[in-house]
Amino acid sequence: MKLNDFLNTNDLTMAKFAADVGTTTATISRIADRSVMPRRSLIQRIYDATDGLVTPNDLAGLYCKIPCRQLVMREDQQRFGSMPKEAVLDQQ
Repeated sequence: MKLNDFLNTNDLTMAKFAADVGTTTATISRIADRSVMPRRSLIQRIYDATDGLVTPNDLAGLYCKIPCRQLVMREDQQRFGSMPKEAVLDQQ
């Protein structure tokens, strides 16, 4: 989830969220606009404050073309020649 989407969904101002994660409103604005990438410690605080809804990939603008779970299942199929029984059940 994009940081701006999280803030809007939860009716939070950038100033309030910045105070919650221990940074400035200007920094949160720059992160939300993707003009800066925060340090790892701030990424972790944002992740924790959003209960994992805003991920490091969200902050960097990196998204899987297909869900990551499908990628893992595809790799398993290539590695083992067939899908594990539980993976087949998950597809249905």
